[in-house]
Amino acid sequence: MRKLLFALFVIGSAVPIFSQGAARSVVGSWKLIKYVDTAANGKTTYPWGEKPSGVLIYDETGHMAVQIQRTPVLKLAATAETKLTRSQKAEMV
Repeated sequence: MRKLLFALFVIGSAVPIFSQGAARSVVGSWKLIKYVDTAANGKTTYPWGEKPSGVLIYDETGHMAVQIQRTPVLKLAATAETKLTRSQKAEMV
């Protein structure tokens, strides 16, 4: 599995504008290394935590799939979703 920064995830949506050879070069599975949001004022945030886990997959037909999760996975005291507080539910998203 190849490794890359999340920036490639973003430019991945632009694959159709690349040449066929360049488009073929992104086919495969890619491991997420980092996800950083940077505001216009330069402030950076890490919405999935400082070390998220994720994978991006491109196939030969142009289909793409992506999965990202916060790591470590949050440990919640409640075992049933109905027992979670509003703030616990918000942290899970």
